[in-house]
Amino acid sequence: ASGPPCVHRLTFIDALAGGPRASGPPCVRRRRRRPIAGRVFAAILIEHAAHGPMTSSMRDGVRAPLATAGYCLGCSHPLKGVSEPVCPECGSRFDPSDSRTVGESPFPLRRSIARLAKAIAFVCGLVLVLEILLSAWGGSDLLVWLIALSIAPVMLVGLVLSLIPALFLTWRWRIVGVATPLVLASVLFTDWPFRTLFEAHRARFDAAVAAIEASGALPNGGLQIGLYPIRAVKRTPDGNLGFQVSGGSGGGVFLVHPSPSGTFLWWNTNWYEDLGGGWWRVFED
Repeated sequence: ASGPPCVHRLTFIDALAGGPRASGPPCVRRRRRRPIAGRVFAAILIEHAAHGPMTSSMRDGVRAPLATAGYCLGCSHPLKGVSEPVCPECGSRFDPSDSRTVGESPFPLRRSIARLAKAIAFVCGLVLVLEILLSAWGGSDLLVWLIALSIAPVMLVGLVLSLIPALFLTWRWRIVGVATPLVLASVLFTDWPFRTLFEAHRARFDAAVAAIEASGALPNGGLQIGLYPIRAVKRTPDGNLGFQVSGGSGGGVFLVHPSPSGTFLWWNTNWYEDLGGGWWRVFED
């Protein structure tokens, strides 16, 4: 056979399929048939390179699982079958290929220690609330200190556990574990709950003193001044008025307003504290 030479254009598909695609005038000589299987195989290779292997869930229109194994480092939740890069348990984002966000094992020991840290933080939080209430209502400083010293070792353990990054703790639990001992220390050394509540009631106590001085008689039984349940009201021979906020008939904490002519503050005083503005807090032993 004779005729003009064939002009051929080589494409990527044809190269994989096993031959070039002809262009220009038809060739006189007989062309070799290109195998259909080769072209199909080339299309599969291109699809695989562009989108990855096609799974049954992708063919059905359902998103394939993002992770096939591993555990969330935030809460140790298994990530197998999860289709989004977010842990369904704690909401932490993860990357299946990043070992910093996905663990190979559930770390049962770490989970147990994390539960212990949460339990310690919860118990210490309850104790802190109790301490704040005792301080605010003028409770005995000795009782406040005894409770604080008994819970201090537990709080120290919780503080250390809250600062370990490897434990599965959210930032809220970590804040509780760190803040609880710090707030308790501030209660012990500054007594801010009592001072804050007393300052909010100072005007009411002044009014109660003025009413007693005007009537010349002490109230019978208990007395309620704002949030303070007054157990008894006493007067010294010099005219000092004392409002008992804790304790019993044998003594306790009194808020004392001295008389201008008074020569001593109170009876059998164990300790006393100047609150300013003519008020004292004393402990009658």
